[in-house]
Amino acid sequence: MSGRLLLLLLVFSSVAHSARSQSDYRKGFIVTSAYDTVRGFVNYREGAKAYKECDFKPAENAAPVSYKPGQLTGYGFVDNAYFVSRTVEVEKGKPETVFIEVLVNGPVSLYKYYGGFFMEKADGRLMWIAYGETRIENESGVYVKKSNRHIGIVNMMLYDCEAIRHSVERLTLSEKHLTNLVERYNSCVGTTAVVYKEKKSWLKADVGLLTGVNYSTLTFSSPYGSFDLFEVPLTKSTSPLVGVSIDVSSPRLNERISLHIEGQYLKASHTAFVLYENGSTTNRNYLSYAISQVKVPVAFRYTFAERKFTPYVNAGASATFQVKASSIWKLESESFNTVTTQYEDPLPMGNKQFGVWGGMGGNIAVLPKFSAFVELRYEWTNGVIDRGKVHGEVMTSAVTNIQLVIGLKTK
Repeated sequence: MSGRLLLLLLVFSSVAHSARSQSDYRKGFIVTSAYDTVRGFVNYREGAKAYKECDFKPAENAAPVSYKPGQLTGYGFVDNAYFVSRTVEVEKGKPETVFIEVLVNGPVSLYKYYGGFFMEKADGRLMWIAYGETRIENESGVYVKKSNRHIGIVNMMLYDCEAIRHSVERLTLSEKHLTNLVERYNSCVGTTAVVYKEKKSWLKADVGLLTGVNYSTLTFSSPYGSFDLFEVPLTKSTSPLVGVSIDVSSPRLNERISLHIEGQYLKASHTAFVLYENGSTTNRNYLSYAISQVKVPVAFRYTFAERKFTPYVNAGASATFQVKASSIWKLESESFNTVTTQYEDPLPMGNKQFGVWGGMGGNIAVLPKFSAFVELRYEWTNGVIDRGKVHGEVMTSAVTNIQLVIGLKTK
């Protein structure tokens, strides 16, 4: 299992690295050092590079020009994010010129930088808003505890609006909470602030219907060779699947990453035939396993820049609940032309499986509010029996699934 998991992680890491280097030019603008606005196309990024560099093209087919902080006053996107070039000091005594994202612009402005935040009053300086740390020494040693220093700073910035003081006392350093707080302050002092990205939702859920085919392999193994009969190769199972899905994301925070959850229903069946001959006796063993199951795959999804065919990758874990699982061992013994038949329950089947999975697919826009998708997946689970519960002996099983899935979802 560890080798398969490592392979999934390596593939996901490789694809994610390719995604980070992928260009995504959108309608936008740059503001020159002379405060002239030049419209064109700006490479949209989420992450560290957005604070370090701006790639701009005056026309779609033009060659891009890269700008560093200090070479521009700022850059932005139509109805989306806006960045300005500022000299900031996150670590005391270490000023640096960077692009910082403007979340709210008003009497009090809010900025984002590497997941942290700055606040600024029109007549003041940039204040870094972060959790403070307090060193505590006692008999057990020295340890660091987070302090509420950020609350004191925010309270000082917003002290002249009594209506929000209670909210400041319960402040958490999240983009949503800070944005709403600064919006309320600017409204409190009688000014309408500019809120960038306000057309992007904080929470979005896309639902879908899916179907496909599942190709399943079931194996059993016993480290002590106690169950040779059950360790024979079983037939592969090919069966249809149906399901529903939901993708939960926060486009305001990150357009690329979402939480993907599914519910699938499918069946699998595996058989084997084992022949033993011992002198005048012939034993014919027919083994069969039938499983009806509900799968709940959960994963983080990374979606590439939007194209006609927009690729994505998934990586996560899965839980499988065996709605109905049975195993049958039919033994025919023939001796001196006499055949006797008996049935046994060869293996006690469990009621759940856990595993890891990954997949690659793509979305295709088919209607204004719907996208079709296709995806290829691989899953490994810890099998259909409970370890150590087979006639008092150790035995394990494993299931691998390869799925081809298609469907339709909202967008």
